[in-house]
Amino acid sequence: MQNFFKKLKILLSAELQFKLPKKCQILFFDEVKEKNLKKYFDKYTTETFFLRGEKFNIPCILLSLFFKGKFLDRYLKAFIKFSNPKIILTLLDNNSFFYSLSKKYPRVKTIFIQNGWRTKYLDVFHELENQSEKNKLYFVDYKFVFGEAYAKKFSKFIRGKNVNFGSFKNNSSEILLDKKLNIISYTSFFDPTWAFDFYAKDRIFKIQNKNLSLTEFSIKPDKFILLFLSKYAKSKNMNLFIIPRSRKKSTFFRHAENAYYKNIIGVKAKFLDLDSDYPSYNALDVSRINVTMDSTLGYECLARQNKTAFFSIRGTINNINDYSVFGWPMSFDETGFFWTNKPDYKIFKEIMDNLLHASKEVWHEQLKINKVDNLIIRNKVNKLTNLIDRVLSN
Repeated sequence: MQNFFKKLKILLSAELQFKLPKKCQILFFDEVKEKNLKKYFDKYTTETFFLRGEKFNIPCILLSLFFKGKFLDRYLKAFIKFSNPKIILTLLDNNSFFYSLSKKYPRVKTIFIQNGWRTKYLDVFHELENQSEKNKLYFVDYKFVFGEAYAKKFSKFIRGKNVNFGSFKNNSSEILLDKKLNIISYTSFFDPTWAFDFYAKDRIFKIQNKNLSLTEFSIKPDKFILLFLSKYAKSKNMNLFIIPRSRKKSTFFRHAENAYYKNIIGVKAKFLDLDSDYPSYNALDVSRINVTMDSTLGYECLARQNKTAFFSIRGTINNINDYSVFGWPMSFDETGFFWTNKPDYKIFKEIMDNLLHASKEVWHEQLKINKVDNLIIRNKVNKLTNLIDRVLSN
């Protein structure tokens, strides 16, 4: 019954389209909302298949009634019939339905672009591990991934060509080379979709055989880290800021994120909000040290070669030793020069001191020694657009 009302709510709030989808070169499988990413596709004719029910195309729905199968299959088939794309592209690298499209539409090239850090549990690889028979059907023509480690991991389940590309958003943001500020920044992991759950306190995260509450999964490790950072920053006469996930203009979500951190540290959090097209990335660039637990932004910070401390304790603080460890799917020691999986303030201090005193040369050597480029790289965006041009010219 709850699922029925959820679907009804989506249907009632959706925009209805009565025009046929336009013919296009590229069909976006799900909307590309970031204006800073959409600009790279301006030279192509594009159409969007709204996967989340924001818009429904009535002619396609009517045509889908003549096809067999589940609604999503039938609806997409009708949409593709009208739009006739040469490429179907998505930023949903963790959508297993997308992996099956090449088999259904062999004349259309498929491309996914990895859009976030993936973990062993609560993510696509856990799903793929339990779909051995279906995996044989998965194929994506071009998989644009963060680095070689993910290329190898995806290749275990999905055939097709891997392109080590890095993060699309990170690649499109220029690195600020100005002098660093006297700031320690902490990348927020707060998910705006948790806003309702934070107030209700009813979200459950199932990892292995454990059901973790929102408090256990996020509030407890965040509090453990932030209590340390507050004291450390004060002892070094540095300023501690949080790089928020919510946007300034999103009043409800910003209020929820403020409430989340006030609940942890007891006072209103200081957010590092910069006025730019890429506020989060620019915040990384001006920080003397960035600290993260396991966020995508933290790994993107590494790719920008900014000093980054990883306190990857989300699993270990809850006695789940193989969840959210640093550098997965690669294998690293429990503790290194700039990371640890152990909730231990003594180790935290050693890591922060390492980063605070390391010269630029020493830091870059650490990145090289630990093969960070295998985890995530920075690349030119034209590596993607050049490939699209080649596909469209054939």
